[in-house]
Amino acid sequence: MTWSDVEAYVAARAPKSHAGFRGVAASDLTRFERETGTTLPGAYRAFLLRAGTHAGGLHPLGDCWAHDFPSFAAVPPDEAFLEAGLLRIGLFTDESALTPSDLYLDVSQGECDDAMLFDYEQDQLFDRQWLRPRGLSFLDTVSSSFFQQLQTHRLETRLGIDVARADRAETRSRIAEVLRTLGLGAVLAPSDRLSTHAGLEVSALIEARTSASYVFVDLGGDDHSALGRVTRALLDGVPGLLRLAGGDVGARRSTGGGR
Repeated sequence: MTWSDVEAYVAARAPKSHAGFRGVAASDLTRFERETGTTLPGAYRAFLLRAGTHAGGLHPLGDCWAHDFPSFAAVPPDEAFLEAGLLRIGLFTDESALTPSDLYLDVSQGECDDAMLFDYEQDQLFDRQWLRPRGLSFLDTVSSSFFQQLQTHRLETRLGIDVARADRAETRSRIAEVLRTLGLGAVLAPSDRLSTHAGLEVSALIEARTSASYVFVDLGGDDHSALGRVTRALLDGVPGLLRLAGGDVGARRSTGGGR
């Protein structure tokens, strides 16, 4: 998954929001990196170039975190955090919270594509023992956040696939290949997190649950012809599928992004 995949998903689901994306100039990012001695992860840099100033009314890091990069860049980063390889990218804005925590990105790895996020209590002096790993990377967080915001009250068709536990990773990859040949552009998440991508005809989401042998494919809209087309292609193109599960196949109303 790349930032381009995430942006394509937003463009397909919410074209008005996508049209409202406003990015940061590349020269401003280069100057910021030079002045702070940091190298921004590729995915975060790509995001900033497209939506670092405004994300069309969406909240890339979640409802409670402001992400306006120019505002951050206008204030010199805390040296203690920078020395620890951490850059604040999300400002907590919910004034009712008892312990508001800002979001920090790990920038210690140099020229990497993605990086992990950490929570740290707002306005506190840096002490590594109080750093709380989120367990999610920047792309994980943004893709999940956009998915949840754009899935509310959406009709979706779900296809459940029972795969062999022994070759689950390989089978998930084969499923992704088949979906891409259908123009769905879907990639399976490597763990229990969600990976969302836009398709040319319908949208697809893969939820790979490591605790079970099921993989679910959600097809946007009440499109049963698409469901049949995908089902046939998967049966023909993915060795190792034990059966296509009938549970939840059909249109149902989703009330949110969580499962």
